[in-house]
Amino acid sequence: MAKKKVDKRLAKAFGRALKQIRERVDATQEELAEAVDVHRTYIGFLENGRRQPSLKIVFDLSRGLGIAPKVLVDRVESEYMKPDEYKTFLEAAESVEPWGVKPS
Repeated sequence: MAKKKVDKRLAKAFGRALKQIRERVDATQEELAEAVDVHRTYIGFLENGRRQPSLKIVFDLSRGLGIAPKVLVDRVESEYMKPDEYKTFLEAAESVEPWGVKPS
């Protein structure tokens, strides 16, 4: 099995967002790790951009921080992505051709 590649820029953006939110809710790495049922060093690895979390971990971290996953992802998105790199939800929906039918 091939080793998973880490997008270092994304991992760093996620780590900064996680740390900012964790500090804002006044939680330690230990408290968050206990709430999420992971080791404290894993939280440190995430915050330092050395690991990328799975989707499940993103949801677990959000629950542990008492926020919606969208809050964490939005914070990462605002730092990681440039506005011209993606479409808004409505722009994307308008360009979709469901079942081969072009929008009118």
